[in-house]
Amino acid sequence: YPANQEWSPDGSQIAVVDTAPASPTLSIHDLDGTAATILDLDGMRPEFVSWRPDGRQLVFRGMKAGGYGLYVVDLGTGIVRPIGHAGLSLDDVRDPYLSPDGTRIIYTKWVEDHPTLRVVEVDGGDDREIRFDGPTGVNGWAQGWSPDGTKIVFTRLADGPSHLAIGSADGGPVVEIGPGERVDALVEMTRPGVWVLGSTEAGQRRADDHGDRSDKKERGHEQVEQARAVARQLQNRVDPLPQPA
Repeated sequence: YPANQEWSPDGSQIAVVDTAPASPTLSIHDLDGTAATILDLDGMRPEFVSWRPDGRQLVFRGMKAGGYGLYVVDLGTGIVRPIGHAGLSLDDVRDPYLSPDGTRIIYTKWVEDHPTLRVVEVDGGDDREIRFDGPTGVNGWAQGWSPDGTKIVFTRLADGPSHLAIGSADGGPVVEIGPGERVDALVEMTRPGVWVLGSTEAGQRRADDHGDRSDKKERGHEQVEQARAVARQLQNRVDPLPQPA
């Protein structure tokens, strides 16, 4: 069962995660219909697969023997290497998003029952918290990058309703959007400065702040297709981020 498909940057190949086998596979398919190349991931279950811009490597979250981590596989050599630490719990490395230039990954790590934002370098593995201005600091749930890679969007948690915010992956000031409402899924990102968001209608978002945190991402995936039709009509233009003095 193809659970994740990603076009290569040049459009000549498709990376496919197939969950039908007893051990899920990651394969590369050419568009001429020739036999696919199945990558040897040493028994890991691949998820959240993304191409790096040069089309020579894939980045993914892998799970083996109950341990999770971020990895990169070189399509030329077949070498798989970890990005930062491996053997982590699922809550240590949720919702990874590769930057448009392929150099960094933002992800969510749960710490003391709160989601925190982190960024890791694909080459080098430098891993750190992203700390934003305001009382919530590092709290947030990763949602994606802007097309130019200068900003990230995340769900910011506060004492009141959760809401989306935009800031730099280096931290600092933020622009808050979706005021007073929880938006469970970022559906699309278009040209820089234009964000297409999931519906804030109660029937669409079905927010459950008291639910099992391990199910929240899965619920978000279920809502994405439902939200797309509404989201196309909810384009929100935001002002540029304030510049440091």
